[in-house]
Amino acid sequence: MRCRPIGCIGLALLVLTGGCQQSKTEGITYSDNYIRAPIANGSTSSGYITLVNETGHPIKLTGLSIASTIAEKAGLYGYVSSDGKTKMYKVASINLPIGKPVALLPGGYHIMLMGLKHPLTPATDIAVTFEFSNGEKLVVAMPVKAAQHTMEH
Repeated sequence: MRCRPIGCIGLALLVLTGGCQQSKTEGITYSDNYIRAPIANGSTSSGYITLVNETGHPIKLTGLSIASTIAEKAGLYGYVSSDGKTKMYKVASINLPIGKPVALLPGGYHIMLMGLKHPLTPATDIAVTFEFSNGEKLVVAMPVKAAQHTMEH
């Protein structure tokens, strides 16, 4: 299935039709997009997506945003291991080389939603706006999936 979300109308259609597994807009394709429902109604959640830059020039994922009615804040995060300990850290940007998939996955780069304002229900979609260094923005409907019982984000 291919779709091109355009503004609020496109996003509304995307949500009503149950989401999109892969899409392309302004040279960025995405797939494997979802938000993990928090375990035991926690106040944080994580999200994952694979992005491919098909713009013809290197760009960076520089940020993201969500509706303020969902969570207090959202951001890009990664993990670093040092002295046998793994810590999460905020990421300013993620390089998107031309034509190579960049996966935001558990245990690596990922999306964090913090200060959730209500429980996230599986099978609903969260609109996430991704921002890129070339000034483009991409709105993606991220379906909420039930959490796996794991310590990873």
